[in-house]
Amino acid sequence: MKKKKLVIGLIILIVTISFGCQTGEKILKALPTEVVRPASASDALDKLKEKDSNITKVICWIGDTNSNGERYAIGGYSSKADFSDKRVLETNDVEKPWEYGLNGGSLEYFISKDSCNKRYEQLKSAAFITAPEGLNQYIFKYDTAIFRVSYDLSLENALKYQSEMDEVLLEKSVQYVYKGDSGPITAEEAIIKLKELNSSVSKYIVYTEESDPLMRLGRTGYYTSKVEFYDSTVKRESKTKNSYEEEGVLNGGILEIYDSERGCENRCKHIKENISPETVTVKTKEYSQPHQYIYKYKKALFRLCSSISREQAAEYKKQMDSILGEESEVY
Repeated sequence: MKKKKLVIGLIILIVTISFGCQTGEKILKALPTEVVRPASASDALDKLKEKDSNITKVICWIGDTNSNGERYAIGGYSSKADFSDKRVLETNDVEKPWEYGLNGGSLEYFISKDSCNKRYEQLKSAAFITAPEGLNQYIFKYDTAIFRVSYDLSLENALKYQSEMDEVLLEKSVQYVYKGDSGPITAEEAIIKLKELNSSVSKYIVYTEESDPLMRLGRTGYYTSKVEFYDSTVKRESKTKNSYEEEGVLNGGILEIYDSERGCENRCKHIKENISPETVTVKTKEYSQPHQYIYKYKKALFRLCSSISREQAAEYKKQMDSILGEESEVY
């Protein structure tokens, strides 16, 4: 009897241990694995290559310095790698690609934010501007990394790379927009880029000092350029071709560019205080419209009509953030 009880006890113990191990394995498998940022620039580009089939190869810089003598230098990078894109005509010498420009893009890792910022300012300086249209690379900045993409690729291609690299580096980057000697980007130039990225932008109206119904364009403290655009997914409440400022009905969005941060801030405060729901004074008439999505930049104000869904508005914001090179504040 004792032996029988002992055998039964052993069987129960074995079954319990086996079940416990299986349960433990299931629990371990169910636990989320920690996602870690790639250790080096080449590791990050290898992951990018897995995401994007347009990357043909990754070139990793090895040694104390690269051709520019910048690795480990003050303000220099701790690791660097380049990549080639099959859509870019590859006539460069693979051994010395820096002498000809990028065949695809480049990623630089930095030890500190300060080093990254110094390099960022260096890249934005006139010494690096070689193309007639301005800087010949798209620049995306992270806290301790800088990602550059060749201008031989379209803005849409570059922004796709940006989105993929954001996922790889677990961080949202900002895009640098360079306008050379022509000054800051205008509202029209920004909307043209937006139209390339968002198929819902159907057409737009460029305001001038003469055509601006609010008579603020060009005045001290107000916007220096302004554009209204239409969204094709929004059912127009008005059958006329008049603009929002003439009728008080916004069928898409408005972008205003300012020459000072203070002017932009004052305009934003005015809108928040007086336009929710909106009351627009056009010469001697008043019109009302419900809530708008409002996104404020340092020197720009981007507004979207309430007929646009939250998902659409978030996509518009992301695209405009990238075009203007900074993340907007949401009001």
